[in-house]
Amino acid sequence: MDNMHRTFHLWIIIGSLLLLLPHAPAQSATAITAVSAGTFHTCLIMNGQVWCWGANSGYQLGDGSYFDRLNPVQVRRSDGGFLTGATHISAAYDHTCAISQKQVWCWGNNIRGQLGDGTTGVGSMTAVRVKQSPSAGGRLLNNATGISTGTSHSCAIHAGQAWCWGDNRSGQLGAGTLPNQDGAYRVQVNGGGWLPPIKSISSGPAHTCGVATSNGQVWCWGDNFWATLGDGTETQRTRAVRTIKSNRSYLTGMHTVSAGNDFVCATTASGALWCWGNNLLGQLSTGTLTSAFRGAVQGYWGNRTPISLFTELDVGHAHGCSLYRTYAICWGYNSEGQLGINSTSLTTYPVSARREDYLGRLISLTNVTDVSAGAWHTCAIVNRTQVWCWGRNSHGQLGDKSTTNRQVAVRVVKSDGSVFP
Repeated sequence: MDNMHRTFHLWIIIGSLLLLLPHAPAQSATAITAVSAGTFHTCLIMNGQVWCWGANSGYQLGDGSYFDRLNPVQVRRSDGGFLTGATHISAAYDHTCAISQKQVWCWGNNIRGQLGDGTTGVGSMTAVRVKQSPSAGGRLLNNATGISTGTSHSCAIHAGQAWCWGDNRSGQLGAGTLPNQDGAYRVQVNGGGWLPPIKSISSGPAHTCGVATSNGQVWCWGDNFWATLGDGTETQRTRAVRTIKSNRSYLTGMHTVSAGNDFVCATTASGALWCWGNNLLGQLSTGTLTSAFRGAVQGYWGNRTPISLFTELDVGHAHGCSLYRTYAICWGYNSEGQLGINSTSLTTYPVSARREDYLGRLISLTNVTDVSAGAWHTCAIVNRTQVWCWGRNSHGQLGDKSTTNRQVAVRVVKSDGSVFP
């Protein structure tokens, strides 16, 4: 039975009329609180447990194997137990990180030290604890409130500060010209000093951005080939610089930030959208295909009114998604159906993702509580009890027990074909 709901009925006699009224269904104990779509795999948090599916050649599913999975499997710790108490999750190319009881855990490929456990090598099939770099003390990374993974580096918010580890060939750790780090290193500001406390952090393939707690300024560091740092240049930065608007003033008042392949978007507390970087595929939501090399530009709806009320922002390779009220809204590149609009045409404005109803009619995906844009697929949580995905499915990353691409949302299912969980 869907979501384990059982429906009871109540007979009521009013005069000579006998009515059959539905009793309120018993509340499900299931609570799916977060989802993260990576390049070829997806992970979620349900009741504090971490479940993943899709590609696993780099051990990024964390189930103790290297087999791809068409359906969710539960992540294990290196001591053999299951990873529980999780609150945050971030899936990248072939590694994944999570926060469990404010501790940072990672699993998967570790060729650049992106697991942060003090080693570099093949990787780990199960979750391992992240440590600070030896030069920073070598202690386990605790008191974490945010996590984000890039292609081969990872970053976390630890005690309000930005810490990164792994690949640093493009300066994406914000640690100057240091070599790759197999432990967490605190992010520095261009010109000297530490990055101020942040409330949001997001890693792209080779760059990272954070939002300052005090004033909502956006700071970015790393690769800047497509002006992805938003500082008005295309110069690589090994330490954090502030993002500016196209009018050269600093971008302030931001609430959250999300870094894509070669572009970045951020939202204010009121849900206004600002983006910068490459826009050749419409990923900035400006209604044009003109890139923003000189700083952040505001996003618009199709009627040219500025976007507002966006929440739960996430951007992928060349598309972005957010929540508008309770609808999943996406824009940008759509070659694999990752916008969920029953086509593969890109759009330069936000559009509502779709699913089929019980009669096969296309309807908007609503009652969404979280959405995540992967490289070429997207997943969303509905009613905190269902997971729907759409787009590329080459490695089973949609979790529908197939490897067929989907242009509209489909339910994630178990190995027996019944709906997850």
